[in-house]
Amino acid sequence: MTHAFLSRPQLFLAALFLWISMATAAQAAPVGGAGYLIGRDRLETLATGAYAGQANPNFGRLTLLYNHGDHFHPIGAYSLTGPAASPTVQQTNTNNRLPEVSSLQPPLPLTVGAGLYAGKQVSSGNDALEYGDLRMVAFDVLLDDAPGSPEAILANSSNGRYKAPIAGARVGLQLVSISAGLNVGDGDTLNLLSVGQTIEISDGGTLDFEPVFWVDAGAAAGTYSAALRLVELGTSGAVLSRGGVFNFDFAAPAPIPLPAAVWLLGGGMLPLVLRARRPA
Repeated sequence: MTHAFLSRPQLFLAALFLWISMATAAQAAPVGGAGYLIGRDRLETLATGAYAGQANPNFGRLTLLYNHGDHFHPIGAYSLTGPAASPTVQQTNTNNRLPEVSSLQPPLPLTVGAGLYAGKQVSSGNDALEYGDLRMVAFDVLLDDAPGSPEAILANSSNGRYKAPIAGARVGLQLVSISAGLNVGDGDTLNLLSVGQTIEISDGGTLDFEPVFWVDAGAAAGTYSAALRLVELGTSGAVLSRGGVFNFDFAAPAPIPLPAAVWLLGGGMLPLVLRARRPA
């Protein structure tokens, strides 16, 4: 008779995911109700740094803004490089991976899906993790709040660089590249985007969109990535402007063999069974 036990890597992954779930469950909802906001960069000329006085390559472009509660990080924005007197524009800046490289955080975990995503490992359910709330809303949700409120503080950060409504803008999301086995859906559709395709994520002047990244439940363990960009669409659907590319990184755990999964469940249920059988 043989016994199935979890290997050390499998035990480590199981413990890591349990710790993440317990450690983050009590975190508060983000200011504005979403992890990411989409705003328009209103800064015409760079005022600080090596390129002060140069034209801002992001001026007028829609920008993905990571919500840090009292300030933003522009994600995937264009930046300048080269001599200060004659710089060139590069496609993305250093904040182009999520989680941001500087945070030293591992990729966002993919966890067991349900409903439409039964039999999948999905990005949903990570709202309490930093970078894990993938809901994207228009900057407008921060406007018209009382001075000194958390929303007003966030809206005025970056010297008010993004403080303007974008209601009415047609916002598109383009899939630039994606790892084999990783897919992009939303609350209603499993496969929403293919490489090179752009979909409009604004609807009638409003913007409230949450992508769902997923792999099949039996997918190999490892890191899966998707590269995307925001685009602004004209009335005919033609692209008016493009933002820089940003990347989401996800970690799929090793599938746990069924006997080992049953062993784990049994180990967790045993104290409950013993307590139920204890005489009153």
